[in-house]
Amino acid sequence: MTWQRLNSTSGNNCEKQLIVTYGNFAWVYYHMGEHVQSQTYLDKLEKIKKKFPTESPSALHPEIYGEKGRAFLKFSHQNYEKAKECFEKALELESEEIEWNDGYAVALYHTESDLTSFEESPASKQLRRVLELDPNNAHMMVLLGLKHADYGEYKKAEELMERAMELEPNKPYVTQYVAKYYRNNGKVDESISLLKRALERTPDSAFLHHQLGLSYDQKTANNREEANNLLRLSIQHLEQAISLKLSFIFAMVKLARIHAKGKNNRKAEEMFKRAFEVATAKKGAPADEFPTESPSVLHPEIYGEKGRAFLTFSRQYYEKVKKCFEKGLELEPEEIEWNDGYAVALYRTESDFTSLEESPASKQLRRVLELNLNNAYMMVLLGLKHADYG
Repeated sequence: MTWQRLNSTSGNNCEKQLIVTYGNFAWVYYHMGEHVQSQTYLDKLEKIKKKFPTESPSALHPEIYGEKGRAFLKFSHQNYEKAKECFEKALELESEEIEWNDGYAVALYHTESDLTSFEESPASKQLRRVLELDPNNAHMMVLLGLKHADYGEYKKAEELMERAMELEPNKPYVTQYVAKYYRNNGKVDESISLLKRALERTPDSAFLHHQLGLSYDQKTANNREEANNLLRLSIQHLEQAISLKLSFIFAMVKLARIHAKGKNNRKAEEMFKRAFEVATAKKGAPADEFPTESPSVLHPEIYGEKGRAFLTFSRQYYEKVKKCFEKGLELEPEEIEWNDGYAVALYRTESDFTSLEESPASKQLRRVLELNLNNAYMMVLLGLKHADYG
């Protein structure tokens, strides 16, 4: 961005927004041995520091915290907690700055655990705060809409989605969230239609292809006659998403699941392997499929989704299934689907024990029912276990 453009868009804040840029230039020129150029940018920084002093000489400018937070948001979701901390520090210094409020809302949205009500949600509160400062922020509208939907407030969610689409009909990030809302609420055809129109405008959006792949896959549930064609379309769009974004782990995992659904075990295993390789490369983790050190460097979703996929394979995969769910549950012990899958895997592989209390499968089945009292399938399996022991 040129000085003139920055000045026209940022007004009096333009110099403050150049702090990080000037710092980067000073660092690069210094390491290139061009010390005169480096000093030029250091002098510019000194002038800005005098013009916009912080309360303490050791305190950083909010722009540094804010830009650091934005950088963390661009990395994997494992950095969202760090992003949240950066935005909190920036907001302590500039509570009204829209960019920092916006980034903080996104970080909260992606890190928040399930709560009992919409009003308890810090993310919901912060999203509303951003919309007070910036009423036409379509991105915040769709995230707030999804939060309303999470708590069953569908009318409010729909209003926000419609308003966001009126404001930004051509923005892929808005479209993908609205499409996700439609898909999650049983309106799969609307989701597909919306995404197809968006791809006509932005054909190289990996995220739109990913969402369309998910929508086609979901549509197979109620369309047995068209299932093969829908799965083909789902695979096509997920492959396109991965080709456009080579590190798109979630698309890889979903594609692997769909190959497993289609009984293509070889392709499923290959895609899971690729997802593990990308995840380990991102964090410098051991390249083993089940690394013994630093398990948190990997996306827990890969373990859980791989376990779910392998449950559809033959019995020879069940030991691998157990290992996948064990690793996933080390990272997210409360995840219901993975506890469920682990219980099924234990049930199918367990040898005879002398008593029900000794049975790992029985213990895990009870664990699932603690998390979800209405899981009828787990009740049946636990009942069969009781019958085994008289």
